[in-house]
Amino acid sequence: MKKFRLKGTWLLVLLFTFAFHFGKAQAVWDGTADISWYVASQTSFNISTPEQLAGVAQLVNNNTTDFSGDTINIQADIWLNANGSTTNNWIPIGGSATATSETGGNPAYFRGNLNGNGHLIYNLYCDKWNYYQAGLIGAIKAPSSPATSTVWDLGLVNPTLRSKGMMGSLIGFVGSGGQVHVNNCMAINVNITGNGYNNIGGLIGATYSNSSSGTYIQSCMCTGNLTGNHIGGITGNGQYTHHNNCYFSGTLTPTNAYYGGIGAYIPTKSDQSDNYSNFSTTGNTYGYSGTYNDTTYMKSVAFLTDLGSAYKQDCALNNGYPVEDWATCGVPVHGNLNICYGETTTIEAYSYDSYIWSTGATTAAITVNPTTTTDYYVTATSSTGTVVTDTITVTVFPQAVITVAAMPSVDGAVHGTVLSSASTIPCGS
Repeated sequence: MKKFRLKGTWLLVLLFTFAFHFGKAQAVWDGTADISWYVASQTSFNISTPEQLAGVAQLVNNNTTDFSGDTINIQADIWLNANGSTTNNWIPIGGSATATSETGGNPAYFRGNLNGNGHLIYNLYCDKWNYYQAGLIGAIKAPSSPATSTVWDLGLVNPTLRSKGMMGSLIGFVGSGGQVHVNNCMAINVNITGNGYNNIGGLIGATYSNSSSGTYIQSCMCTGNLTGNHIGGITGNGQYTHHNNCYFSGTLTPTNAYYGGIGAYIPTKSDQSDNYSNFSTTGNTYGYSGTYNDTTYMKSVAFLTDLGSAYKQDCALNNGYPVEDWATCGVPVHGNLNICYGETTTIEAYSYDSYIWSTGATTAAITVNPTTTTDYYVTATSSTGTVVTDTITVTVFPQAVITVAAMPSVDGAVHGTVLSSASTIPCGS
């Protein structure tokens, strides 16, 4: 550092040539909640990180807002846990944390809209073993005006849930009043276990309290395994629910007489149309399984034709079963894809059985240390022989460079201590 005085008319100008932008692309949730994005006067909110999604739950559960009539737009795939991990226990958006009865505990309700924008939420883990109301959304209810809440174009991959009941990977239960619509959503490889109580669904636990206007489930699907009372592949207790063009494939392990491939308790069959499952029977007359198809047929082109344009052929995301038409058929990865110069990062690919990276690695995960923004190519192969090649870009941000320049001033002097030459500040300082 040098101290100096310049004669003449000079103005000291610090010019910062500085590339400074940080974003964690598809990084695993750190367990915290971020509500910095929330502005009460807005009606539409864009979120792209697990922390921001947890912020939605915090805002609803603390009664800061129920997002009545507002829309949450998910802008990126979200990883709530690493593959195979149950480190982060999800607190649902709405519901009651300590509900000891089906709709008890004075539950908070999410009363807005959730637009998945064709994104996936990976590895949700929700353990409420001694309580009710479990799911990504614990409890949802339409606002007074407009009297509709909608969830659409959203997928969950490998959700694991445990609770007494009122449990679904997407929604625990629907409250009374107005219409709730769930459109083009999917839950893949669910693992849902009930603690001896009722109303468990692959997507939605129960809708029976919404008797006035009903719940409408359109072109949704679920695969996986469910155990408990009143279990249904899509909906547990589905009174006042309309299912159309939905399917379930997996196993149901009922612990009472109520179960069905689509719903465990669907008393009004006339409200159901064009639904399919790999179950030919139900627990009793209240159960509903839709049209029976075996698993081989459900992976065929013919079944895809039955479902229509809302679905498309799987690309290693769903073990050969059709996926929603919005699903992206690249290779899903998670890790920090934006780093500072000098840092390393680990990128882990997912959903396929074998991998070949442009680095020569054949593992699912690679650790890299690029000095400039670099593209990494991965060719992934599924167990059924599907081969997909994708590009993953790691963006490298340089250190900050500070340059000092002198320009004319009024008093003819520059006072103070300045950097005598260009210097660098570490990225992120």
